[in-house]
Amino acid sequence: MKKKEHIKRTSAGMTALAIACLLAACTAEGTQPDTADTSAQQTAQSTSDTALTTEQAQETTLLAAEDEENDEVLSANIFLSDEGITVEGTGAESSGSVLTVTQAGLYHIEGSLSDGQIIVETDKESDVTLELDGVDITCTTSCALWVKSADKVTVKVKNGSTNTLSDGESYADTSEDAPDACIYSKDDLVIKGSGTLVVNGNYSGGIHSTNDVKIHNGSIAVNSAGDGIKGKDSVQISGGIVNVTSGGDGIVSTNDEEEGRGIVDISDGSVAIVSGGGSANAAAKAPSGNQPGGGMQMGGMGGRGGRNRQTTDESQPVLSTENARPPMGEQDGSMPGMGERPDMGDMPDMGEAPSFGGGFFGAWENSDLDDDEDHVSAKGIKAAQAVNVSGGSITIDSADDAIHSDGTVSVTGGTFVINTGDDALHADTSLTLADGEGTVEKSSEGLEAPVMEIRGGTWDVYSSDDGINLSGGALSGFGNEFAADDSLSLLISGGTVNVSSEGDGIDSNGSITMTGGTVCVDGPVNSGNGALDYNGTFDISGGTLIAVGSSGMAQGLSGSSSQNALSVALSSQQAAGTELSIRDAGGSTVISYTPEKTYSFVTVSTPDMTDGTYSLYIGDTQVVSTDVSGVVNIDDSGNAISANGMGGMGGRMGGHTAQS
Repeated sequence: MKKKEHIKRTSAGMTALAIACLLAACTAEGTQPDTADTSAQQTAQSTSDTALTTEQAQETTLLAAEDEENDEVLSANIFLSDEGITVEGTGAESSGSVLTVTQAGLYHIEGSLSDGQIIVETDKESDVTLELDGVDITCTTSCALWVKSADKVTVKVKNGSTNTLSDGESYADTSEDAPDACIYSKDDLVIKGSGTLVVNGNYSGGIHSTNDVKIHNGSIAVNSAGDGIKGKDSVQISGGIVNVTSGGDGIVSTNDEEEGRGIVDISDGSVAIVSGGGSANAAAKAPSGNQPGGGMQMGGMGGRGGRNRQTTDESQPVLSTENARPPMGEQDGSMPGMGERPDMGDMPDMGEAPSFGGGFFGAWENSDLDDDEDHVSAKGIKAAQAVNVSGGSITIDSADDAIHSDGTVSVTGGTFVINTGDDALHADTSLTLADGEGTVEKSSEGLEAPVMEIRGGTWDVYSSDDGINLSGGALSGFGNEFAADDSLSLLISGGTVNVSSEGDGIDSNGSITMTGGTVCVDGPVNSGNGALDYNGTFDISGGTLIAVGSSGMAQGLSGSSSQNALSVALSSQQAAGTELSIRDAGGSTVISYTPEKTYSFVTVSTPDMTDGTYSLYIGDTQVVSTDVSGVVNIDDSGNAISANGMGGMGGRMGGHTAQS
């Protein structure tokens, strides 16, 4: 008797055994986990570590060594007070309410300043450690801690102590090279210890280094008007509790010129980020009117940028046409389930098309809204070259993308809970999911990149637009979207991905290859999108795929697939919450699944569906029975159809571009 698979959605915390047995993938109940509290005091573990270069690997390896206790000799005990700063030892001096460290060494600091500052100004070969033990510093006209020059400055937060650094809402010096964050460093900055550090960036940034920021441990809370934690060359987190509430980006690295720089790397610890007021504030952050990327939309008439839903797959089998309904890619003036196509009349004269790329309905090519004075970047984690996560736990609630890289995103471990007003994970170059567990509770689009590989891990993705989107930077419109883009590709070789989308479940202007893993798609209810949407081919040779959704734009799998597949177009909408199953000739269930939304199109492929006769059941009712050998597309009367989608007329005028 054939193996039975029952597919139902579970939380991201499913066990490895359940994954291996394919006993989990998409929710039966249609419920989402409770959104975690992402306040400044919340904790959440976080990780990363996918060194893309030798240099990055070497830097990551150094983290553990730098975190060990050293044998530094105490240079000075320092006591801060508004009545005066006392220095007991050498290497530091005071002038009024300003403490200046001038030599390498270890400095133990206690006390408070209501309007003062610590400055580190040593030679470029000096390492300085500032041990904070109950320090409270406010500087009303500049940063509270200013590293002007050193080789490396370590802020060590003493066990059991709480330390607070705050700046003012305005700075006296606002020149280009002046400080712009409460902790501002021109050189490498390391934060470690087992105490608590609170950083209030009232002017703009919380913590900013023009080199590297490395956080090894401790409890760090950053509240900032602008970016929370910025390291131009890198931000590396290998432990501790890091909570960021920012008006701008939560954690960001900006170096886009030097190889191996511009990296955010998280390998352990707890990271919780609320950026831009969180996902509930996304509308306030988004552009409006006729600005690029916003304003006019044409709902229900195709996807992003006018993508044509017709596949270019010539290998798709043309099955018997006797008594068949019209193929879904050929129109006779009506749309399945949508009645007569309305007369839209003449298109209004909308003036000369903007010259932003891709044509009139195209996207605004390379529009960088972060540089627009009306748009503030409010991403959770952003990197110029790479975001790497390898362990721990990350919680993000962001108005903009939750995780964004102008280069690559690589996930090899860790757990994620994401709420975002835009993309959950976005990479301009490539996105790789090799391990880890993630729940995207809220997003516009879930996973987005021009090249994507899913080879491990477990992800539950909820999206108001596309769940998985293969997109190449600025999207073009009419004229360029009808052919497959060979530069776009999705490879699924392992892992478990569950998608619940209001737009397309999986959307690619290029091709999709599946050789393993489990993918479940609860696609859109509206007929302007489909559970699967691709312009090239979707070849499956392994793994388990179940995709349900509306039939208006529905696509099945490519005829070149080496694994059997069955797609069924249903003549009426089916209710959510009733189990559907594929049963063999003997009545044994091969695979089952409980959709969480209404649907009228089903696509199933599994290695257990070998050549033979199979029936689709909804509940205990047999809908249709057919012989399956290769890729079979039928309606619920058993008639052959062509499941190639319908073609579209453009979705968002102005489109959605990859924002830096």
